[in-house]
Amino acid sequence: PKNAFKNGNGGNLVRPVRMVQAIGASRPSQANPRPPKAPKVPRVKELLLQAQEWQKMLESGQIKDQVEIARQEGLSRARVTQIMSLLRLAPEIQDYILNLPKSSRRPTITDRFLRPISGIKDDRRQIEKFQELLRS
Repeated sequence: PKNAFKNGNGGNLVRPVRMVQAIGASRPSQANPRPPKAPKVPRVKELLLQAQEWQKMLESGQIKDQVEIARQEGLSRARVTQIMSLLRLAPEIQDYILNLPKSSRRPTITDRFLRPISGIKDDRRQIEKFQELLRS
């Protein structure tokens, strides 16, 4: 503002603020509390099921390659590759993912969490790493 530093103003800009609501230490009224979130299927489970479906389509010849999947789904080729990498997980890990229950809480297992594990060739080492990450 013009002339803000005149008349001994030490650099603080002051302007009147209309008070709309009193601020206090008490909690706001719970007249309309938020309804609890509905449980959802974990995203990683949906992605693994999608990868399995795409694999069947590739094997049957319905789809030529991952580039075609990316085009049809509106995803990048890199994202399709990331999702398809879930199929490289040990069968025990895939079973664990497919048996995850619906939840309204933030997921503990994500595809991003699983990417480094899918790069491990040995199933036993994958399972060990998976169990380590679940404990942390």
